[in-house]
Amino acid sequence: MPKKPFLYNKPTLKKYRQDLRNNGTAAEAVMWTMLKNKQIDGWKFRRQYSVGNYILDFYCPAARLAIELDGQGHFTTSGFEYDQERTAYLNGHDIQVIRFENKEIFNRVEAVVEEIKHHLPPQAPPTKEGSWFGLLISLLINLTPLNKIYNTEELISLKQEFIFISLHGYSNNNF
Repeated sequence: MPKKPFLYNKPTLKKYRQDLRNNGTAAEAVMWTMLKNKQIDGWKFRRQYSVGNYILDFYCPAARLAIELDGQGHFTTSGFEYDQERTAYLNGHDIQVIRFENKEIFNRVEAVVEEIKHHLPPQAPPTKEGSWFGLLISLLINLTPLNKIYNTEELISLKQEFIFISLHGYSNNNF
């Protein structure tokens, strides 16, 4: 059986990701100080994370949100076309991409952080304790069909039911 291709953090791109982390732009350094250590409402971001053959400036896996900072190279015809192709690829993998010009990071970083918050799901990200429950609920809330069937309170109730079943081995509800 053939091996499945890596989609996330391809080993062949590891050196490039490391080089980008070690030689980032000033705008990336400022943005990273705002994103690291779960400073934005507890959401964990990674920097220079690859998806397919693309290396993202910043990525929040739990929210499937990519943040790209655009310098001069993005404002050419070829840069614009490359960004469009890349965004289409990421959107095809259910990853939302938001872009900011480097100068926005220097001139209005607080507004940039607020904009990022608007693109994050309303519920808290998964925590280490019971993280698979948090991830499951995050997935349930973010799946469009379930989003239309269940409201957030119902999904939280489902999470509590999952926890009860995992602890006791049976349901406390009569179905």
